[in-house]
Amino acid sequence: MPATPEPQPEAAVDERLAKEIRFDPDVWIVETEDRAGRHFLDLAKPS
Repeated sequence: MPATPEPQPEAAVDERLAKEIRFDPDVWIVETEDRAGRHFLDLAKPS
């Protein structure tokens, strides 16, 4: 699931995180957003 500026359905996010955890059980998942749901992060664009 590529990063997009639009919110993703929670079920899709949960599914992707479960897949990543199965692949790498030591993965760190960090949620960064304020109470309004803004993340203030610039998304990297492939070059």
